[in-house]
Amino acid sequence: IKGTTGVLLPNDLDRQNQNLKMSSVMLSIHALLVLYITMGCALNKGLKNVIMQYHELARKYVYPTAADMQMLVYDVKLEALAQKWANRCDLKSPDSNDIEYLPYSQTMAHFPNKNPYESLQYALIKWYGQRFSFNYAWHPCNNEECRYYTTMIWSKNSKVGCAFKKCHNLGGDKTYLWVCQYGSGGNGLGTLPYESGRVCSKCQSGQQCILNQCS
Repeated sequence: IKGTTGVLLPNDLDRQNQNLKMSSVMLSIHALLVLYITMGCALNKGLKNVIMQYHELARKYVYPTAADMQMLVYDVKLEALAQKWANRCDLKSPDSNDIEYLPYSQTMAHFPNKNPYESLQYALIKWYGQRFSFNYAWHPCNNEECRYYTTMIWSKNSKVGCAFKKCHNLGGDKTYLWVCQYGSGGNGLGTLPYESGRVCSKCQSGQQCILNQCS
């Protein structure tokens, strides 16, 4: 069966298998996050690794497979930019007046009555959970319900940096706002987040294929 775009609709069984694989691996990532919660760590190397692993797997398990998916690397400059935005304690996304942020895309989430590390776990789950509102075969993302997910899997993004801030005005004393910035740009509403095709078939010369991504 084909959709209006002529792209084959995802096979329900294949998609279910992908979700099961992703869920299994996510459980182990969440276990790592719980460990860092218990240790009371700041945004250290361990938590950055959790952020990276979650994104790597989200990008690995896209359906249909991606021909041009770039591997993300953690970027401290983007972390600083994310921190600057989080410090505002405002749920507004950057607009044309925020010139410093124009080259980048962003994900954002906050949860009341959570410590910062629990909030990170919920943020990652929330962003990845938007995949249920997105279907490559039917249409690109045209609304806010899948925007953060398509940012996570935007193939041209190659860098990410994240930060958090305690924001009393967003729900009480234990409310933390998480922000991640992605470069370079990407995630235009109404545009597909990647080119479908054989895994890594559109990698640049000299790149390796790791976790179904060009590195």
